[in-house]
Amino acid sequence: ILRRLISDRALMGARHSRGLKGEPRIEAIDLVAALPRPWDAVGIACTGGAFVEGAMVALPTYFPSLHEPSPPPFPLPTVERKLSDFMTAPCMIVAGEAVQRWTVLRYVANKLGGVHFDRSRKSKNQDVDRLMTLLDTHRQLIRNLSLDPVHLELLSMGQALLRAPDVAGMLPAGTPLPPRFGTTP
Repeated sequence: ILRRLISDRALMGARHSRGLKGEPRIEAIDLVAALPRPWDAVGIACTGGAFVEGAMVALPTYFPSLHEPSPPPFPLPTVERKLSDFMTAPCMIVAGEAVQRWTVLRYVANKLGGVHFDRSRKSKNQDVDRLMTLLDTHRQLIRNLSLDPVHLELLSMGQALLRAPDVAGMLPAGTPLPPRFGTTP
């Protein structure tokens, strides 16, 4: 559903049918500001920012040289971006490399069976193939509650969209929304 909303432009179509102009603005944790470079020592990190089982899970990070996950710095910096910039911003670091939200969405949709299932991990883009292979090999290094980092990031994307005033205002009255950053569920 998230892929359909974003990749197939269903969200933009719904906005335009209501006479709304431009892209919705989405607030999310800024991974680059929260975890400054260099990232060579980072095994895996994700922005998070989702409420899971009653708790906000944000910036879980694993440094292989430390042999345990490290606690995130607080407060976590957030930034508001238009939807296209939100999707091209890095949301994960895997083996020292930045991974955009688009790549995570495509990985779940096309490689984990969300829409298609492709064992070959081959696409038309070698950089994307390399990042998807890294996601395959590193995503089990940390788990927060019931989610691996890839699924946590997917949930974070969906909750960030629902929290955005530009999107929440399109939902029927009384629709339960995830809490804003800095609040409790």
